[in-house]
Amino acid sequence: MGPGPLRGRSEQMRRALEVLRRVARSGQGAVVVVSGEAGIGKTALLDAISEQAARMGFAVGVGRAEESSRIAPMAALLTAVRSGRSPLLSEATFNDLGPLYDRELWLIDRLAAALEERAARSAILVVVDDVHWADELTVFALRVLPARMAGSPVVWVLASRSTTRGITDVARRDMPVETVVLGPLSDGAIEQIAIDQLGDAPSHQMRALLSGAAGSPFLAVELLAGLVAERKSPAADSDSGLPSQLIIGVRNVLAPLPAEAVNLVRVGSILGQCFTADDAAALLDGSAERLVLPSLELLERAGVLDDDGQTLTFRHDLLRQAVYEDVPATVRKAMHRAAARHLNRAGRSPVDAAAHVLLSAEPGDAEAVAVLRRAAAQVAVITPSMAVELIRAAFALLTPADPRWMEVGQETVAILAQARQARAAVLVADELLARNPGTEASAQIEGLLTTPLWTMGLLHELRERTEKSLTQHDLSDRARAQLMAQRALACSRDEDLAAGRESGQATLAEAVRLGDPTAQVTALWALGEIERNDGYNEAALEHFQRLRLLTGAPYSADEILTLQLLDRYDTSADQIAQAERDVSEQGASAPRSVLAFARMWQDYSLGRLDDAEADALTVLRLGEELNDYAFLTEARLVLSRIAQLRGDPKATKEQLELAEAIPRADDGTCAVMLLFMRAWLAESEGDLAGALEPARQVVHETLSLRHRCRWEASWMVEAARIAHRSADHALAGDVAAMARTLAQRNPQVLTAVGTSQHIDGILADDPDTLGRAVEALGGGPRPLLLADALSDHGQALLRDGQRDQAVAALDQAGGILLGLGARGEIRRLQGLLRSLGTRRRWITSPTRPVEGWGALTDAERRVAHLIAEGHTNKSAAAELYLSANTVATHLRAVFNKLSVTSRIQLVKIVPPDA
Repeated sequence: MGPGPLRGRSEQMRRALEVLRRVARSGQGAVVVVSGEAGIGKTALLDAISEQAARMGFAVGVGRAEESSRIAPMAALLTAVRSGRSPLLSEATFNDLGPLYDRELWLIDRLAAALEERAARSAILVVVDDVHWADELTVFALRVLPARMAGSPVVWVLASRSTTRGITDVARRDMPVETVVLGPLSDGAIEQIAIDQLGDAPSHQMRALLSGAAGSPFLAVELLAGLVAERKSPAADSDSGLPSQLIIGVRNVLAPLPAEAVNLVRVGSILGQCFTADDAAALLDGSAERLVLPSLELLERAGVLDDDGQTLTFRHDLLRQAVYEDVPATVRKAMHRAAARHLNRAGRSPVDAAAHVLLSAEPGDAEAVAVLRRAAAQVAVITPSMAVELIRAAFALLTPADPRWMEVGQETVAILAQARQARAAVLVADELLARNPGTEASAQIEGLLTTPLWTMGLLHELRERTEKSLTQHDLSDRARAQLMAQRALACSRDEDLAAGRESGQATLAEAVRLGDPTAQVTALWALGEIERNDGYNEAALEHFQRLRLLTGAPYSADEILTLQLLDRYDTSADQIAQAERDVSEQGASAPRSVLAFARMWQDYSLGRLDDAEADALTVLRLGEELNDYAFLTEARLVLSRIAQLRGDPKATKEQLELAEAIPRADDGTCAVMLLFMRAWLAESEGDLAGALEPARQVVHETLSLRHRCRWEASWMVEAARIAHRSADHALAGDVAAMARTLAQRNPQVLTAVGTSQHIDGILADDPDTLGRAVEALGGGPRPLLLADALSDHGQALLRDGQRDQAVAALDQAGGILLGLGARGEIRRLQGLLRSLGTRRRWITSPTRPVEGWGALTDAERRVAHLIAEGHTNKSAAAELYLSANTVATHLRAVFNKLSVTSRIQLVKIVPPDA
């Protein structure tokens, strides 16, 4: 029996068609979520939507997730882009994605760019059915891609039994999300289905039996098939929650068929929604020609299987599940074991075999453990969360008495660490250590915890564990060197960094002597952190450069940040640009959030506030997409500071509140940054007492917390100003000492030298010292620091009676601030002048509007023009020497300011000569 026309879903179909029309008309993307229980008609509705979309001129791609291939990365989505007679992506474009499966972010970026180019030719419909079975990479892609492509005419239709697993959380802020919930069909609709299937109205008896379908169209069709076959069967138990009537109906469909055909269907239900004749024949212990091919025509006529010449496919996954559930549980388990053995021995991917191993493995099964380990290693880079499930399953099959238990346990810790499941990694490691695995094994396990404990900010625990391990007397030289390097890293934020430096240098020398790359990497990492946290930035740079060369990495975020601390912004800009080119052209696996973070501090330090704002928003967006909280507090800090410079206290306070809500590590650095923000906010509001307390906490508490943030120049100047105005001489002295120390350790860095002089000049109210600060900072690259020093210099000159020189200094400060768009600082400067009895007005351009073309920044205008000319995000990024993520952030701002929702609308309103 065929599926027949769609019945009882006119309202749902109307809503879906309205989304298609709106997208075709406006060019803004949209998401349609179809949800409902198994057999309720989701697939039928999706088929009808796809058919109508094709008639409307949409390019259509349809994919379906399958339970049996849940660990196959991106299977459902990649199927969608290559399905049908006219696939969304050409074969060449699709093949270009192949080498990228081990770099998930790059794969998604390339897929987005390819779909964006395709959407420029016509609207697109991407359908993914059974999202509840989707693998983790597909879920991640479906969570990220719709929002990234919100300005393109792409409709995403996602069907799931219950939930979309948070997929639409990101998309809702950028595009319409239509939710269609399918409930049971009415009795009239069920009767119409019966007429479609039978060619006549059902009898009274048939109506009574159909009432047992409870409004499920799939179940109604299967019951009708069973009734037509005029067979009866007792109710079946189901351990998956399938209705017993469904199992009865499917059993009745199969009952008239020969035993060979039924056996083939049962084997197929074990193999999955799609399977090959050869695999089925192998499980049936025969050849495809003898055991499979003779049954295919019968199964196709019965509406059970489809044959496309390469694979056999169940007409509906519920049909497969019903057959599967009708196989006794013990037989199912044995068949899964046989399937795993066949796939493994046939040389197929361990991921294919692992799906069956998870359902059949017995404790101690050596072959099952081997398959799961290989599968976990294969998907660890692509989908770390799936790798965790696989390796945990392998570990669970073993007992501590098994000789493989310790080795697999260590692999489990390593994969948990790679998946950023830091706490779980520590728990498994402790389980291993509790078994006293021996000195060397214990040292290896502790080494696996270096990154997890660092990530959680648990440096004290890292130090305690490492020092405990070092008390063992029978350590090998290599194990001792690795542990010493870990200890140095654990001490990299301690109050006494001299001891950590000495230990790290000795450890590095020993690691080089031993030729141990692991110990060398950790020791260089530790020494770089120690030197930078102690203000020795030139030495830190040398260590980070050596680390990059040792690991063969194309770039180093630590190296870039340290270059910025050394005022080498041209070199850091070159490295950022090169890293972004590597990402764009070669698929380098550089974390996007790290690059956006480095660019954010680059632009902020150089006074490019508009660009820094876009960078910070990119950091936040990427952090949300990746669930990565590492840089979010600093992004909020930059946004808060920019809002303050622009004279927007409300936005300044909002950014502080948002920063306080970010999940934080335990190392204290995020807490210090929050104190920065509170002090800045209170001072800008005139609350000197409210600013003093957080300033005291930062300065005094950071004496025992060593981190690069404590040396931030603008913060030290602000702390000194707060201390001076509050007559807190102890605080003032501490801040001045910190600044002086940084200048002494970086005598060639004009920012450090000028900042120290600036602070000394504030505290002494000495125009000459402030003049030297202006001279030093004027030779440096940071205009905000120069404007601040000029402002203080001008005020000191006024108080000293040198009015002409004061006016010249204040004029210069105002001009810099005006050029940077720091209107809040200009108003503040004017207020200070009034309080000193002097008035000075600067010629200012009109305040930038909040909407319309005039609201766009220069960068946003450039992006708008390129997009209007037909560029994709990727090609626009290449033109502007930006990342595609930064272009996406600018484009989002353009849409908001111009009140448009798509590229099509943008083309119509971009001024040709603006």
